[in-house]
Amino acid sequence: MTTNPPPAAHPATQAVTTFTGRRLSLVTPLHGGRSHTTLLAYDTTTGAPVVLKTGGDPLKIHHEARALTALAALPSTPCPQLVEASRIRMPHSRPPSQPCLVLRHIPGRHPRTPDDYRALGAALALWHTTPTTTFRAFAISPTDLIRPARSYAATTAPHLTQLLDTLVPLHAHSWAEPVLTHGDAGPANTLVNRGRAVLLDCENSALAHPGLDLGRALFLTDLEEPTDQNPSRIESLLSGYTSHRPLPDRLTQWMSAAGLGIAAWRHAHRARIDVPPPDEALARAEYWVRASPF
Repeated sequence: MTTNPPPAAHPATQAVTTFTGRRLSLVTPLHGGRSHTTLLAYDTTTGAPVVLKTGGDPLKIHHEARALTALAALPSTPCPQLVEASRIRMPHSRPPSQPCLVLRHIPGRHPRTPDDYRALGAALALWHTTPTTTFRAFAISPTDLIRPARSYAATTAPHLTQLLDTLVPLHAHSWAEPVLTHGDAGPANTLVNRGRAVLLDCENSALAHPGLDLGRALFLTDLEEPTDQNPSRIESLLSGYTSHRPLPDRLTQWMSAAGLGIAAWRHAHRARIDVPPPDEALARAEYWVRASPF
């Protein structure tokens, strides 16, 4: 949630109090998702650095709190540690109070080197080996998963709708042995510190096919720097993943499906200045349709 360790001195810009009475000195905004706000803060009682996450869809905040509460009993799954889930009144915000998460601060940086991407792959594989007994309520329908991407493809790239349709039975078949997926794995939601990666923003976690997750992580890595120009990042990510579990079948198809989903989301939010246009994601999705399978 931040790419640097917290500073020794932290002049607070303002202070807020959660509904449970935890008082936080806010320091600086952090790079977070486009649907929520994350801020570096300090617990005024303990002096410990924390991350305050608020805003966006309240249902997703609630879902992430449920996921992190369950994952707290499974320390081998690399995810943030939940300090508390509460509500908070942010200055000048509407509505006046919002759900929030207070998370333990994680020092680190987003992946840069091949070793960093290897750590990302290993972290994702550890998610996929998490015992699923306590996550049965997180199962999602395969048709619901691809509906936005299929609707977008039907109007912009009809030749790719068949690709999505072939993945539905694969996903449905995986329900016999689903894995816990992160739902938005990629370099922007990963922090690496001392060779270990942690996956952030677990608000889309679900029981699903592992290709859904790994395909998205690979596609977002490729979108940062095309694999045909620099294959080391994807090769390292795959190496880290296979150090813990085998690769899912039809991985290039899952990558293409992830690209269509990302392009569909960008198209739906194209009026926002912080959202890139969908064209590049669509072009890379088509590239992976033509590419040789892994």
